[in-house]
Amino acid sequence: MKFPNKLFSYEESTISKFPIILNKVYDANDISIFQLYHDTFKAFNDISEFLDALDCLYALNKIDYNADIGRVHYVM
Repeated sequence: MKFPNKLFSYEESTISKFPIILNKVYDANDISIFQLYHDTFKAFNDISEFLDALDCLYALNKIDYNADIGRVHYVM
C-alpha cells in the first residue's frame, strides 16, 4: 500500500483511490469485483493497486463481500 509521503504524492497513494471505488459500489448497490475493476481500471496502474484499495476499504469496514453471490456492497 502506498501512503502519501515524500516519495508518493496524494494522487499516487492508495488512499486517493478510495472515493473512486466507494462511489462505484455505492451507486451500484451490489457489484462483482470483476465489474468493479472493469469500471475503475483507468484509475489504477495495475491490479495490485486495486486489490490494495479493496483490502483497505474492507479492513475499514466501508465495503463488505458476500461470498454467496460473489458481490461487493457498500456498508452504511
